[in-house]
Formats: sequence, C-alpha cells, structure tokens
Amino acid sequence: MITTHPAPQRLSLLDRFDALPWHLFLLILFTVRWPLVVLGSIIAHRIFAPPNIADPFADMDPFLFFVYGVFISPFVETVIECTLPYALMRKLRGDRFNITRPWSFMVVSAVIMVALHPIAIAIFPAFITGFIYAYGYARFARETTLAAIILITALHGFSNLVGITVYWLVIGM
Repeated sequence: MITTHPAPQRLSLLDRFDALPWHLFLLILFTVRWPLVVLGSIIAHRIFAPPNIADPFADMDPFLFFVYGVFISPFVETVIECTLPYALMRKLRGDRFNITRPWSFMVVSAVIMVALHPIAIAIFPAFITGFIYAYGYARFARETTLAAIILITALHGFSNLVGITVYWLVIGM
C-alpha cells in the first residue's frame, strides 16, 4: 500500500518571521527600522524643516535626557501606543480581531506614535516606528501582555539609546 503525504504547506515570509526566536525577531525589527526611519527623516526634513531649525533638546540636562529617552519614554509610549489600543481593539472587535496580522491595530498604534511626537519633521519616522513596534507588540501579546510590554519597551529604549548617541556625536553634548 502506497501512502501519500500532503505536500508541505509553504509559509509566508511573515509567518516565517513570526516563528523566529524572540531575540532574532527583535534584532530584525531593529535592523529594518533604522534605514526606514533615516529615509523618513530625510524626507520629512526636506518637506517640513525650516532652514535654521532650533535644537529642541539644547537646554535639557544630559542625564535626564538619557533617563527619559532610554527608560521612561519607551515604557510610557509602549503602554499608550500599544498596550491600551491592542487591549481595547481586541475587546471591541472580539473574534473579528485578527490576532496574527492585526493591521488595523498597527495603523492605529502608528498614528498614536505620531500624536505623541507632535513635531512636523517627526511625522514619517514616528509613523514607521509606531507601525514596526506595534507589529512586534502584537507578535508577543499573543502569548503574554507582560512579555510584549517588556520586549517592545526594551527595543524602543535601545533604539532611543542609539538615536541619543548619534545625536550627541553629531550635535555635541
């Protein structure tokens, strides 16, 4: 008797990406985000920035800037832009909420990220960042909300650490 096995189902790129171990998943999110944010920043700067834009962080204490940018802000923004909308949309949409690919949540989260960064030249980078962080949040929130908060806060904090370091190298402390 010949046994036939069904042909293996080919997984989509996003399904394979979601199946990666958490550390590789976050590394890829981090790596993909930077060129998109830099490109978005260049475009936004050309569209919105006046010729002599003032440095909004010039008068801020460097230590507070670091603590706020790397620890406080990423946590607060993760809760506001990811945790609250994810929980609310999941509750309101019930079975209609696509837990695997929650595109509507990702757009809402990205819009909230833009609202939390109300500077014209931050519109594109904030939207890209919010969308990418929401994708990561949704992947981890399927298992546990706490893991999603911790991992996306850490990713956000590390991204801000890189951004702050580049800022200090370019602008000077």
